[in-house]
Amino acid sequence: MRAYLLEKFGYTCAYCGRGETPFELDHIQPRSRGGSDRVSNLALSCHACNVAKGDHTAAEFGHPEVAVLASRPLRDAAAVNATRFALCDELRKLGLPLTSLVWRTYEVEQCPLLAPQDARAGRVVRGGTGWD
Repeated sequence: MRAYLLEKFGYTCAYCGRGETPFELDHIQPRSRGGSDRVSNLALSCHACNVAKGDHTAAEFGHPEVAVLASRPLRDAAAVNATRFALCDELRKLGLPLTSLVWRTYEVEQCPLLAPQDARAGRVVRGGTGWD
């Protein structure tokens, strides 16, 4: 899900457009006001914007376009994943070592692009060869 959001928001903060910073997951409609954890209610946010937004909606924070963008499906995600897996299969055939990144809640290494609010979220594992 985090990789999906990174791609959807172009590796930038949904509110200020800042890139190359640790991102946090922001609830467009805050959970404290009935918002869900569904991907259509999540956006990437830098820490400063997330704190400034607080328990306001994206629209109240002055960014109604964030909710519109979040509700649109990332149509190319399936094609990107299929291409990635096909590429890895071909590289395996050549005997090249691969490092996999897997999003799960029990892994041991933090992803450098995300600073999760939940200590268990956003962790990645570097595996052996191929995609897990």
